[in-house]
Amino acid sequence: MFNSYTLFKSKNKFILESENTTSSRNWSVIVFNYSNNKIFAERYISLSRNISSPNENINPSVIHWIGKDCRGNLALDDSKDPFDAALALCGDETKEDEVTIPKTNSIKSASAKGLVVTIPVYGGSSSQAAIYFFPQSQEPNAASLLCMSNCGLDDSQLTLGGVIGHSLWIDMQLQENGTNKYAGTYFYTNKKINIPVEGYMKNNYFKINEFESAFAKTSTSDNPSATFNLMREGDSFIGNWTSRSSKKTFDVLLARRIY
Repeated sequence: MFNSYTLFKSKNKFILESENTTSSRNWSVIVFNYSNNKIFAERYISLSRNISSPNENINPSVIHWIGKDCRGNLALDDSKDPFDAALALCGDETKEDEVTIPKTNSIKSASAKGLVVTIPVYGGSSSQAAIYFFPQSQEPNAASLLCMSNCGLDDSQLTLGGVIGHSLWIDMQLQENGTNKYAGTYFYTNKKINIPVEGYMKNNYFKINEFESAFAKTSTSDNPSATFNLMREGDSFIGNWTSRSSKKTFDVLLARRIY
């Protein structure tokens, strides 16, 4: 068995990813921070690939991903392997399991664009399952991970990733600046040029206006260059993006980043 490890930083969080190349294809990630020279784990996600073939004469082998999502704020025992230590977040009565994926519009859209997994959550304040999305892949990858439901995040800051149309992948940062009002920027991942946006959310409807520049946003805030019209489903958003000048409209899917 060959194990590989990747460590990277996102804002004030550190992410340690572990994966191996066995047929079961185990994958895990720890989200942690440093405080007073100690490592505190906030989240431990573990997935294992399970290949089942109920009747090989009728159905080909079907790949299922089972796993768990454990949350809290745990000082890791530095005498142990970090992944062994992080298991303490999960408590005693846990097991890896596969949970039925609900058939919402956003999940149907995500399933056509990559791997979607639903796993039980242990620790934290919720007992509901979490839904994760790995865009453009059928394998887990910490760098691309998005959360679609039960993410355990508040709405004061929305860090989103997703796609416009079939292949225009974007990242969006929004900060709440009033009741249900947001402002921030987004960029296309192949260009990295920030585009100003502002919007509001009401009854799961999320309207986001896009502006050509920061100057345009302040001087002509009633005259956006494009608009996102989205509906919220859990922690994901689905809808469309429309250009004011060309009137072209493209489908949109966005979900939360947990780091």
